Amino acid sequence: HGDSAAERLHQITQKEFAGMLTENSDEPFAEEIAAKVFFKMKTGAPMNTTTELRQAVEEALLKIPAKNFPGEDRTEAVKKSCARTFQALRMAVNDEIGELERFLDAILGRLKPGGRVAVISFHSLEDRVVKHRMKAWAQGCICPKHIPVCVCHHAPEALLVTPKPVCPSER
Repeated sequence: HGDSAAERLHQITQKEFAGMLTENSDEPFAEEIAAKVFFKMKTGAPMNTTTELRQAVEEALLKIPAKNFPGEDRTEAVKKSCARTFQALRMAVNDEIGELERFLDAILGRLKPGGRVAVISFHSLEDRVVKHRMKAWAQGCICPKHIPVCVCHHAPEALLVTPKPVCPSER
């Protein structure tokens, strides 16, 4: 049993929280949300429930001009920012990217020759980690570009069956 989201929030700085929102969920209003959450905590407001956190996100977005929400109303923007904020905290508390990296570190060693690995990712951060790792597995020579002939003899660890990610379709 690790720290709860509320405990994690009380252990980090405003800057770390803004970074978490940006890195884990691409939240466009990360700085504003982090500033509001930490202002409320500094002034004694509890930040222990999802309702309290949602209220802080809503208050942060109320200060942002409506022109910054093109194509949607503020209510929709608040819902999306809340979802991204909760996602970012969940990912940090569960160390989801660390778990994914540990899985990727171990999986090739567990495959039989000719075996295949498929990874389903649910957002761009996970997708980026998987794509970079698979690209590294498939890389051959790693000699510096100025060396005309390979001297490293680095062999790829895997072959990419689909060089580009396979995305869901209607079918």
